[in-house]
Amino acid sequence: MVRRTIKVVDPVYKTVAQGAFSSVGIGEGRVIPALIIDVEDDENIPELMRLHNELPPGDAKTQWSLPKTFFAPKHIYLIVEFLQPMEIGFVIEFHLSSQYSLVDGIIRSKAFCLMTGKSTDKVSQRIKDGIVIEVPNSEFEKKWNKLLIDVLKKEFRTMGAPKKEVQNLIPEHIKSMREVWNFRRAT
Repeated sequence: MVRRTIKVVDPVYKTVAQGAFSSVGIGEGRVIPALIIDVEDDENIPELMRLHNELPPGDAKTQWSLPKTFFAPKHIYLIVEFLQPMEIGFVIEFHLSSQYSLVDGIIRSKAFCLMTGKSTDKVSQRIKDGIVIEVPNSEFEKKWNKLLIDVLKKEFRTMGAPKKEVQNLIPEHIKSMREVWNFRRAT
């Protein structure tokens, strides 16, 4: 696991599209979250992906990171560092209120499929160009479970759910969301 904070020089990319896929040959048939990041004019990540698809699997390290803030965080970051097929580091930013399910899926699946593109691109049309990056379990999962409850509590309260109902809605919502991530395709 990478033990460092985000470097000022690491580019930070936002997801512009997301989805999921399942394949018997990848991730033991688990549902794997897939995301597209817009790298703008940066050619390094497309080159990394091209090399990764042409050569043996690369070597990547990942780490979840939260911003230092006195308030509830609005974003969560995934630091990705490749050592092979080329040395490159970057950060993917996730907006907690709208992408908590994607983050939970990455944590549950222990992986994600990365693609580059624009906001008009669809994951289903780009999946063949993606690379799967493993995100091993870490001590972050305990922190994530608490953060997820806080995020959902705020979301349900914003939608007008009564306080007493929120306590029942959160576990039901998490259970139904994780049923998707726990699905495994049989051989």
